[in-house]
Amino acid sequence: MKRYLEWLRNRLLPKEIRELLKPANAGAMPWDEAAVQLERLRGHVKQVGYPYYLYGLLSAARTARAAGEKKFTSIEFGVASGNGLVAMEKHAEVVEKQYDVSIDVVGFDMSVGLPPPTDPRDCPFAFNTGEFSMDVEKLQSRLNNRTSLRIGNISDTIRTFMDEDFAPIGFVSHDFDYYTSTRDSLDLFQLEPHRMLPRVSMYFDDLIGYPYTTVGAEWAAINEFNKKSQDRQIGQIYGLKHCVGGSYRFTKWPECIFLLHVYDHNSYNMSEEAAMPDLSLR
Repeated sequence: MKRYLEWLRNRLLPKEIRELLKPANAGAMPWDEAAVQLERLRGHVKQVGYPYYLYGLLSAARTARAAGEKKFTSIEFGVASGNGLVAMEKHAEVVEKQYDVSIDVVGFDMSVGLPPPTDPRDCPFAFNTGEFSMDVEKLQSRLNNRTSLRIGNISDTIRTFMDEDFAPIGFVSHDFDYYTSTRDSLDLFQLEPHRMLPRVSMYFDDLIGYPYTTVGAEWAAINEFNKKSQDRQIGQIYGLKHCVGGSYRFTKWPECIFLLHVYDHNSYNMSEEAAMPDLSLR
C-alpha cells in the first residue's frame, strides 16, 4: 500500500510540487541540528502534533548540551484546555531520550479565561473576556509528574515562580494573546543569567494575521522588552521555513520561532557542536 501511495503521488503531483515536499537538505543548513532531528521524528509529530514545541525543545536540548546542563525547564504561557501542555510533555519524553537530558514542564494560566483588557494594544476589539477557560481538575488528570500548573494572574504567579528553585529555562511558548499578559510574562527574563540557558528557544503563537500587527499584542511586548534590555534580546530565527522539511515550510509556525539571547551568560560562546551530516558524494 505504501508503495502504491508513493506511485500515486508521483503520478498526480507535478515534479515541481514533489521537489518542494521533499525533506529539507540537511547539508544546506547543517548547524540547525533541531531541524534535522525534527525531520527524523516526523512520525512522532504526526501522532502528537505541535511540531513547534518539539523544535523548541530540541533546540533547547542542543543548547543545554553546550552549556553542560543535564536538566532544563520548559514553559507554556497560556494553557487553556491543556492540549499544548500535554503535547509538550510527550515531546519532552522523546527529547530526553535523544539528548540524555531531563525536562521539567510548567504551565501558567488564569483558568477562568482571558481577563478584561486594560490596554488598547491588547486588541480588545478582537477578544472576549472569559475566552479560553480551563477545567483545572480535568487537565490535572491528564498530566504526569513532570508537569506543574501555576494558576492566577501572571503578574502575581510569575513573581512567585521566580523565587522558586527550578532548572534553567530552555524553551518557552507564549500564547497569552494580550500585550499586557505577554509583557508581564517576559519579566521572567530578568533572572540571573545562570537560571536560563544561554539561548532560550521561544514560540509566539499570536504574531501572524489579523488582528496582530507589529505594534500590538505579542509584537508590542517583544519590542518593548528589547528596548529596555541590553544584555537580553529576543530575535526571530529568520527564514526558518527554508530549513525545515516537507510541508512544515508551508505552515506559519517557522515564522513564530524566536531566541532569547542571554548575552551575559558565562556559557553564551560555548560551541553547540552541531552533529554534521554525511556530506560525502554518492
